[in-house]
Order: sequence, then C-alpha cells, then structure tokens
Amino acid sequence: MKLGFFTMPIHPVDKDWRQSLREDREAFLLADELGFSEGYVGEHVTDQAENITSCVAFIAWLAAATKRIKLGTGTINMPNTHPAIVASSIAMLDHMLDGRLIFGISPGGLLAVAGWVAGSAAFTFYVSNFSAYNKTYGTLGGMIVFLIWLWISNVVVLLGAELNAVRERGRDLEARDSPR
Repeated sequence: MKLGFFTMPIHPVDKDWRQSLREDREAFLLADELGFSEGYVGEHVTDQAENITSCVAFIAWLAAATKRIKLGTGTINMPNTHPAIVASSIAMLDHMLDGRLIFGISPGGLLAVAGWVAGSAAFTFYVSNFSAYNKTYGTLGGMIVFLIWLWISNVVVLLGAELNAVRERGRDLEARDSPR
C-alpha cells in the first residue's frame, strides 16, 4: 500500500508565520523519511490561518531536502498568476525535483469570477441603456466608464475572494472537528 497526504495547513492566526512554515516543512520531511509516496500542498492567498501563499515556492524549499516523495501542487489557482509564469515555474520545479512533481491547478476564486461576470453584465446593461456619460463628459466618457468598471471589478473580486476564504475555512473547521 502506498501512502500520500494533502495538507492545507491551518495555524492559529496569531502564530508566527515563519514558525508555521517551518512546521509545515518538517511535516513533509517526516513524510519523506516515513516512506510516503506523495504529498500535496495547498495554496491560499486570502486566508490568514492558511499561510502558504505559493505552493510552488514552498515545494521549491522542499526540493533538495526530500529524496523519494513526489510533491504536488494542490493546487495552483490559475486566475491569480499569469499562465506563462506558472508554466516556467512548473518546468523549473519539475527539473529541480527530477520528475517527482505532480502538477495540479484550480479555478481559484470561483465566487469572485462568477460575481465579476454578473457585475460586468449588469454594468454593461446600465451603461448601454440608462447612462449619459458621453453627453455629460464627451470623449472622456469612455474612460470614465472603463475606470468605473475596473473599480466595480476590483470590489467584486475582493468580496468573492473573501467569501471563498470564509467558505473554505468553514469546511476545514468542519473536517477538523468531525469524528474520524
């Protein structure tokens, strides 16, 4: 039988992040020593209790210190990073791990994306049917509409990311507190 594990390390919010990261690293090193076949590390940029914001950077920290365990990105949130950066980072990491990398991706802030699409559609409908930006502002009307759209998009994405973090935190707490 092969053993593997997935971790979304949850730490007390007031705990020193450096200590939390060292403890998370030690868990992977121990798993390698115990013969685990694979280990996956989560990535969260909006949750204070889960402080691994880049699974690629974390796995790079583990690369030379582990010998047998396959290490996986569980997962890289694609909307947060340009695809070319992801591709080049994963290629380099795969070389560093000599083929022991398992690459996983996710859509990330799904609620944020859904909210952004809905907000953009609503704003487009408003501008098309009810606004008079061109009459009021002339040639600056298009720029004003664009800047308002960027502002609305920013607010929606941040709110969606916060909602995702709250939902993930709730699921993690339920999983941690449920009897096994």
